[in-house]
Amino acid sequence: MANADRERLWQQAVSFAARQHQGQLRKDGRTPYFAHPVRVALTVRHVFGAEDETALIAALLHDLIEDTTTDYDDLLEAFGQDVADAVAALTKDARFAGTYEVLVPAPDRVKPHRVPLQFATQENAESWIHSPDGKEMIHQLLGRDRK
Repeated sequence: MANADRERLWQQAVSFAARQHQGQLRKDGRTPYFAHPVRVALTVRHVFGAEDETALIAALLHDLIEDTTTDYDDLLEAFGQDVADAVAALTKDARFAGTYEVLVPAPDRVKPHRVPLQFATQENAESWIHSPDGKEMIHQLLGRDRK
């Protein structure tokens, strides 16, 4: 995706989140709530060095399902499945979050490891576990070097 397209998608996400959080305030009763997701997205980018577009947009939109009238389908339509799934995985809304155990083959054991993961669906957990990022994370969690 070209830089201009990425910038346009980021701007779309900022506008979308600002509209959805309109009128909400932080616990101090003065600060617009929208400041929180912006700070989270900036922290993910500048403190943790994330450059992945989906991760940054999900950080910006992470509270929409639980704190606004926005639902998964709204995010799916506006930003696609990757972003919608990431936001659903981050939400504290019990309708979307769940813990699913995934069996991870372990060559050094007779039985596979059971790894609890928090994803919107079992299918999402299974897809992630078999992705390159998922495989890398599982190797790190199990304390093994990738070979």
